[in-house]
Amino acid sequence: MLIFVLSKSINHMSKTLVHITTQYSENYGTFENPHWKFKGEKIFSLYVDADDFMYGEKQCVKAIDTLLDKQSNTKCRYEYCSHELIFSDITALDTNLFEQELEKEYAKG
Repeated sequence: MLIFVLSKSINHMSKTLVHITTQYSENYGTFENPHWKFKGEKIFSLYVDADDFMYGEKQCVKAIDTLLDKQSNTKCRYEYCSHELIFSDITALDTNLFEQELEKEYAKG
């Protein structure tokens, strides 16, 4: 039993990367008469205990909404769209190889 408790405690120390996708908007109006325009997406990242999302996803999303509100102001805002837990390292692909393959695809017509 002690081993189970110890391993569970160690597991909680490990954090999981979360990518949070938001809709970024800019205000082209005034504070009194806002005119929001969508300008694309913005991705935020956060390290969390994955169990929090597994057993309390609704509460986690509410907490994220609060953080996004704090990042927003009268000129720009971030609205939560989705999130994804990343359990492994992100692997970058080679940009030069991509450009070579892309050129081959363009050459095919």
